[in-house]
Amino acid sequence: MNLQLSVNVFRQTVAIVSLLSVLCALSVCEVGPATAGVSAPAPRIFFTDLQSGPVTGGEGGHGAFIFIYGEFFGAGRGASTVTIGGVEVARYVIWGADNARARNLDLIVVQPGGNVTGGNVVVTVDGQSSNGVPFTVRDGSIYFVAPGDPGASDDNAGTFEAPFRTIYRPRQSLQPGDICYVREGRYDSFDPDYAGWDAVLLLDGTTSRAGTEGRPVAYVGYPGESAMIANPSARRGILFITDAGAMDYFVFANLVFSESQYALGLTGIGHRAIGNYFFEGGESYDGLLGINGESSNIEVLGNRLYRNGEASNKFRHGFYIGGYGTNRDIDFGWNEIDQQLGGRANQMYGHLDGDLMDDVRIHDNFIRGSELNNIVIGGSDGTTNVIGTVRVWNNVIVGATDAGLRINDPTGTVIVEQNTIAGNDFAQFYVERGGIGRITLRNNILACDAGQAHVVLEQAEPGAMIADHNLYFNGGDAPAWDAAPIAGDPMFFDSAAGDFQIDADSPAADAGAVTGHESDFLGIARPQDGVYDVGAFEVAGLAPPPPDRPDLVGTWTKVKRKSGRKVKATIECRNGGQAASGPVEVQVLFSPTAGVDPDAVVLVTLDVPELQPQQSASIKVSGKRPADFGYIVAVIDSSAVVLESDESNNTVVRAIP
Repeated sequence: MNLQLSVNVFRQTVAIVSLLSVLCALSVCEVGPATAGVSAPAPRIFFTDLQSGPVTGGEGGHGAFIFIYGEFFGAGRGASTVTIGGVEVARYVIWGADNARARNLDLIVVQPGGNVTGGNVVVTVDGQSSNGVPFTVRDGSIYFVAPGDPGASDDNAGTFEAPFRTIYRPRQSLQPGDICYVREGRYDSFDPDYAGWDAVLLLDGTTSRAGTEGRPVAYVGYPGESAMIANPSARRGILFITDAGAMDYFVFANLVFSESQYALGLTGIGHRAIGNYFFEGGESYDGLLGINGESSNIEVLGNRLYRNGEASNKFRHGFYIGGYGTNRDIDFGWNEIDQQLGGRANQMYGHLDGDLMDDVRIHDNFIRGSELNNIVIGGSDGTTNVIGTVRVWNNVIVGATDAGLRINDPTGTVIVEQNTIAGNDFAQFYVERGGIGRITLRNNILACDAGQAHVVLEQAEPGAMIADHNLYFNGGDAPAWDAAPIAGDPMFFDSAAGDFQIDADSPAADAGAVTGHESDFLGIARPQDGVYDVGAFEVAGLAPPPPDRPDLVGTWTKVKRKSGRKVKATIECRNGGQAASGPVEVQVLFSPTAGVDPDAVVLVTLDVPELQPQQSASIKVSGKRPADFGYIVAVIDSSAVVLESDESNNTVVRAIP
């Protein structure tokens, strides 16, 4: 299964159709029947990293960067716009398709500018406007940390032009409502003010000011760069200590965590973890990304967790809600957890008598390949049950080496709707313990491979289940307690490649009950034609996957700044597709922003010979960048003559050191 390609087949088809339209306008080709009639849905915003902030100050005086996550934004901006309260933003920093870290979501980054007074953020593409998400204008200071800047110093003012050098320095300045942008670099030193804690950054009331409702304190990775918090000897990456007072309302966004055991622990009220990347760490009993203690109103959205944990150690979990008090009002959505080693990708488990986990929402996530379960809800080291109400919807839960979704609590209410659960060993859905009438199972696809079961009830009676309109494939007959079972092959587009969208002729299409969920995994409105589909995806007249094509991508393998403004760089151009590419044109530019900026300057245009599948070519370039231009950009197949399986990943950007 290849998640990086699989969940985007429809979006790739739309991108290909858009390219074909351009080429046909130039009389280069004709649209064949496989793509005829496909059109892009309206753009859909899922969430933003900041919900409020200043619209002046910061880089260029245009205010905070706002990261906008969603679908159907398009691979390039063109004439598309972002408005806030009806006013167009001042600066577009990044605009792309499939360019977010998790789930290949689309990501736009903008700065609002002083004309914005607040209101809904709206993306408009080809005349179609998205839903709106609110942004409140408020005051606040904007700081920068840039260890790679030769002028960086902790004695600086922390501005874009005069940044701080260390990640510890901003906490001396940050007040409620302030933002710290963390620039490219590896942050691996132990926090010098908290010897013995083995943490890269520790936040407590003696050295740090907490945020307040409406005025959070934010640590955000600078757009287009990798700010990595990593130390193989660190027990913790970022850690809260609340002994000196509550530490509430923090935002951690667009950061990279690796190597440390407990990368990010969220304790308190109003925290948000948005668009971060966690990989090859998390050898902790508390999980990699954890919530515990008296905590509420927490959002964990759009994060990617990849190959964390420790093989064969069942106590190494990904996202972990761990009790030690009441954990309430937790939203876990649009995340991707892949190949969790040892334990579970997503686990809720108590430790003390009286622990409670209530109003937990698990939705729109792609979770696959855990060494044990993909999701576990319930269980405790204490003597009391821990689950209040948990809702699980629009998730793709596949490929675990144990049950895909496991429930272990006789008093909790668990509502499981509109999920695609497939190819998990032992069982797709496993109720270890469940109370009478406490578990709802509705509009789910439960698809088995050989030797797997649809559902296993252990210490639970059939009366625990309120079930209807679930589709069962392989694994024997549907359970008798499902009031309206559906049988048959769900007709996934390509489950072997990890694509679980369903064909229009699937028995899951137009076969569901009303669940009230307004959109599917991709943000497509439910229902499409008056009747809900079963599973995580709604059929929307999607074309089947395109035929095998080349897929050209680039990787900057070396970027060095020599004396003055001279830059030497090497890019690897690779064909990751299943067909030869033909000759390829590559254009290299210097840009003032992390993209193909209107002011970008072309360094060189090069021809690369035909690339066979999985073949690479290395290209070396050098030149003198314009003053204040901080990025080098390569556009692979810049002449757009090669029809690819994914047209959205041809532009690669690297910050110049």
